[in-house]
Amino acid sequence: MTQHTPGPWTLSKSPMAATFIMSGTTWLAEVSRIKEGDANARLIAKAPEMLVMLASCLAYFDDM
Repeated sequence: MTQHTPGPWTLSKSPMAATFIMSGTTWLAEVSRIKEGDANARLIAKAPEMLVMLASCLAYFDDM
Protein backbone atom coordinates (compact mmCIF):
# COMPACT_ATOMS: atom_id res chain seq x y z
CA MET A 1 0.00 0.00 0.00
CA THR A 2 1.23 3.50 -0.79
CA GLN A 3 2.16 5.54 2.25
CA HIS A 4 0.21 8.72 3.00
CA THR A 5 0.69 11.66 5.28
CA PRO A 6 -0.43 10.46 8.70
CA GLY A 7 -3.42 12.11 10.36
CA PRO A 8 -4.98 13.86 11.94
CA TRP A 9 -5.64 16.23 9.08
CA THR A 10 -7.27 19.53 9.96
CA LEU A 11 -8.99 22.37 8.14
CA SER A 12 -7.81 25.95 8.03
CA LYS A 13 -9.99 28.53 6.29
CA SER A 14 -8.25 31.36 4.51
CA PRO A 15 -9.80 34.79 4.07
CA MET A 16 -9.46 34.30 0.29
CA ALA A 17 -12.38 31.82 -0.12
CA ALA A 18 -10.33 28.65 0.23
CA THR A 19 -10.01 25.91 2.82
CA PHE A 20 -6.62 24.32 3.39
CA ILE A 21 -6.21 20.72 4.51
CA MET A 22 -3.26 20.55 6.89
CA SER A 23 -1.21 17.93 8.71
CA GLY A 24 0.28 19.90 11.56
CA THR A 25 1.96 22.81 9.79
CA THR A 26 2.24 20.93 6.47
CA TRP A 27 -0.10 22.05 3.70
CA LEU A 28 -1.69 19.06 1.94
CA ALA A 29 -4.41 20.53 -0.27
CA GLU A 30 -6.54 23.56 -1.01
CA VAL A 31 -10.28 23.37 -1.69
CA SER A 32 -12.44 26.20 -2.99
CA ARG A 33 -15.21 27.19 -0.60
CA ILE A 34 -17.82 27.69 -3.30
CA LYS A 35 -20.91 25.45 -3.12
CA GLU A 36 -19.77 21.99 -1.94
CA GLY A 37 -16.21 23.08 -1.17
CA ASP A 38 -16.54 23.02 2.63
CA ALA A 39 -18.16 19.57 2.59
CA ASN A 40 -15.46 18.28 0.24
CA ALA A 41 -12.72 19.67 2.48
CA ARG A 42 -14.23 17.98 5.57
CA LEU A 43 -14.44 14.68 3.70
CA ILE A 44 -10.82 14.91 2.54
CA ALA A 45 -9.65 15.80 6.06
CA LYS A 46 -11.29 12.62 7.42
CA ALA A 47 -9.42 10.35 4.95
CA PRO A 48 -6.84 9.05 7.49
CA GLU A 49 -9.60 8.11 9.95
CA MET A 50 -11.63 6.44 7.20
CA LEU A 51 -8.59 4.42 6.13
CA VAL A 52 -8.17 3.06 9.68
CA MET A 53 -11.86 2.17 9.85
CA LEU A 54 -11.79 0.44 6.46
CA ALA A 55 -8.72 -1.56 7.47
CA SER A 56 -10.59 -2.66 10.62
CA CYS A 57 -13.56 -3.76 8.50
CA LEU A 58 -11.30 -5.75 6.19
CA ALA A 59 -9.62 -7.44 9.15
CA TYR A 60 -13.01 -8.32 10.63
CA PHE A 61 -14.24 -9.95 7.42
CA ASP A 62 -10.91 -11.70 6.85
CA ASP A 63 -11.34 -13.39 10.24
CA MET A 64 -14.82 -14.75 9.36
